[in-house]
Amino acid sequence: MRRELRELHSHPGFTALATARFISNVGNGISPVALAFGVLALPGATGKDLSIVMAARMFPMVALMLFGGVIGDRFKRNRIVGGADILGSGFAALSAISLIINNSSVFFLALMGALFGILNALWWPAMSGVLPEILPKEKLQHGNAVIAMTTNIGYVFGALLGGTLVTLFGSGWALLVDAISFFIAGVLVWNLDLPKIIRENKNSMFHDLKAGWREFSSRSWVVTIVISFALINLAFESMLQILGPLKYSEIANGPRFWSFNLAALTLGMLMGS
Repeated sequence: MRRELRELHSHPGFTALATARFISNVGNGISPVALAFGVLALPGATGKDLSIVMAARMFPMVALMLFGGVIGDRFKRNRIVGGADILGSGFAALSAISLIINNSSVFFLALMGALFGILNALWWPAMSGVLPEILPKEKLQHGNAVIAMTTNIGYVFGALLGGTLVTLFGSGWALLVDAISFFIAGVLVWNLDLPKIIRENKNSMFHDLKAGWREFSSRSWVVTIVISFALINLAFESMLQILGPLKYSEIANGPRFWSFNLAALTLGMLMGS
């Protein structure tokens, strides 16, 4: 294991990427706890309001993911990932400040969430291509395993930290820590020295979108898997994002206790993987 880690560390950029993934996932662990209980703390807020804010983050990401993939093939992927994290930290900071000064609303948080979702649509496809530009093909399996491990450890730590911060200081301050983590991670990835994208074809973006959709829709087994996991994630995320925070908002120290659940869930995923 140590030998593999030393070999991975010898590839320029790998350690910075792993560090960035850990830091940003500390923020990802904080975010759902801070945002959910921040929304529920608004005057008169209900589960419907929480659903609106959380859905506002998801729908742009799903709707624009194909565009994100095409854009990721045209520009340096680390700049897309780093830029999305840096801009996203600004939207998270605005949400945090609005909660800290008690001048927030469901509409404002949903708007910030929608803008964050657009950035996520750019982030995910580009991120999947960063590691293959750092490591040779024969090292990708080990590299992915290490990145997955640091990612999950960061999320466990972030979930526990998020519950503690919300309980002690409030959702706004917890969300501000989330924003700072995204900014730091974004700077680390932005500064990776990766080769410039060399395009082998000069087709337009819409041509590539059409070709990609044709390849996707022509494989019924891929379509079936995507639809199946969409339904699974719909049910799973409703529990994580809505039902859990609603239930735990009714008890003292609810954010901290709910964060224990999120941390335990991610720890189990880490052990299973």
